[in-house]
Amino acid sequence: MTDVIAPTEKLVFIPVRHHSPACARVVRTIAHELRPAVVLIEGPFDFNERLDELYLPHQLPIAIYSYVRLHNQARRGAFYPFCEHSPEWEALHAARELGATVRFIDMPWHALATAQTPAHRYADHELRENPYIPTLCEKLGVDDFDSLWDRLVEIDPLLSAQRIMERVHQLCSHIRASSRVPDEDLRREAFMAQQIRTAQHEFAGPVLVVT
Repeated sequence: MTDVIAPTEKLVFIPVRHHSPACARVVRTIAHELRPAVVLIEGPFDFNERLDELYLPHQLPIAIYSYVRLHNQARRGAFYPFCEHSPEWEALHAARELGATVRFIDMPWHALATAQTPAHRYADHELRENPYIPTLCEKLGVDDFDSLWDRLVEIDPLLSAQRIMERVHQLCSHIRASSRVPDEDLRREAFMAQQIRTAQHEFAGPVLVVT
């Protein structure tokens, strides 16, 4: 994404792991420091007309469920779950507190769904299945990706928001450089980049992107 749109003081990206408490805290901290005009979140674009439903008095966890029938009549559903420590959930509520516009910017499920597309849209498939991860786990003396993430991001309560973002960015950059990016993800990134450009033209204030 950063190759498509260069970050500026009016465009801030927060790379997150879904359901990460540390990333949720970072989202809140940066949102209140930046006070964006619009918050763009990795979520199903076609749900934007119903975003207000997410602000009803829900008992978490909840999920958005999308459903489509493919050309071969196969049925495919996908869910986008939220809990109290989801960065996306924190972004939704920080935006409302700050009076910012909120939009989901990921491709709609009906444009993505195939027999092979993961139905759990916040399950970190690209992080867990990358060949770089076993090498880094061995180097740091941990067993798996979850332990690696905890070691780098979650455990130290003194890590600043900036330091957490530096670590997440470095990790994701190495992961991306270590394997071929699936065509599906390239399509999604192009779609999200277009939504970001649209927001930049539409709003004079800062744009915060949570993906």
